[in-house]
Amino acid sequence: MSGCNLNEKQIKAAIHADAYSYDPPIDLKQRIDAQLAWQENKEVIPMKKFGTKKS
Repeated sequence: MSGCNLNEKQIKAAIHADAYSYDPPIDLKQRIDAQLAWQENKEVIPMKKFGTKKS
């Protein structure tokens, strides 16, 4: 690799461009969207603070 002088930004840009050229299967996207929607709708239950009783 003596003739290859790429810096980190160029490598990241190349990987980013390559990654966006692939389309995931539709069912995978639907499963991810459903999981995200479920997590957003899930009720957040606050934890009670643990307190010690003073004698």
